[in-house]
Amino acid sequence: MIFDQTKIKEKFNAVILMLEEKLKNAAVLSASPALVEDIQVKYQGYIMKLKELCAIRAQGPRTLIIEPWDKNIIKDLISAIFEANIGVTPLQEQDYIRLSLAPITGDDKERIVKKLKEIKEQSRINVRRLREEFLKEFEKAQKEKIISEDQKFKYKDALEKIVKEYNQKIDEITELKITSVLNA
Repeated sequence: MIFDQTKIKEKFNAVILMLEEKLKNAAVLSASPALVEDIQVKYQGYIMKLKELCAIRAQGPRTLIIEPWDKNIIKDLISAIFEANIGVTPLQEQDYIRLSLAPITGDDKERIVKKLKEIKEQSRINVRRLREEFLKEFEKAQKEKIISEDQKFKYKDALEKIVKEYNQKIDEITELKITSVLNA
């Protein structure tokens, strides 16, 4: 069957999951391991995520403590955090790293909201890309006489409803996150 609604929705759900993950990481308003856990670090010739090399914990609402399991990589971790450009200066204290987040300002909120809107637009682009893939599939199936022209238009209409539904979800999820940032 060319029009498998379950298969189609699975692909659109993947866009939603990616959106939620990106929004979560872009709108860190307090000290959270999510701020640094996915920073890439070169370790023994491999690229690894910071969370694979360290224990990361919040110490109060504005401070993160990063404790590497291998104390010899602290300098590499500090370099990776600087390169990630997350707006926080890492400080080495004995055999761990302290990140102190500055209080969130109105400018910070504006910057975060702008980033959230960029993520939203990228998700909408991903939905459009998926729609185009499915439309090409329908067109190809119709040209190969697998489906009739009427079926192609029926599938296209059903797909448009799904696209509209997922674009609404993207808007709703993003607006909730924007509201939470502005009210923080």
